[in-house]
Amino acid sequence: MKTDLAQLLAATAARHSHLCPRQALGVRIGLAGAAALGLDLPRRNKRLLAILETDGCFADGIEVATGCTVGHRTLRIEEIINEREVLLDGLPYCRACAQV
Repeated sequence: MKTDLAQLLAATAARHSHLCPRQALGVRIGLAGAAALGLDLPRRNKRLLAILETDGCFADGIEVATGCTVGHRTLRIEEIINEREVLLDGLPYCRACAQV
């Protein structure tokens, strides 16, 4: 199983066409969560469910680190955004990824 940080960062960068800070954060949080639960990663048996409140770069990192995917129904994106957050944070999460 691939849990080497450098390999995971390279994998998420390859999927995303570059590496950004939110991808790295997603990978590291995915690894930290698995370590806290005593799990080997990435999971291939569909017994781990990841629920995120944000999509985009961070989710890409989580997906690569954990093996959870939307297609396998092991990764869910449940956005909970209130108006105050939307109004105060008008910039995209990853400026390098934003197509303006």
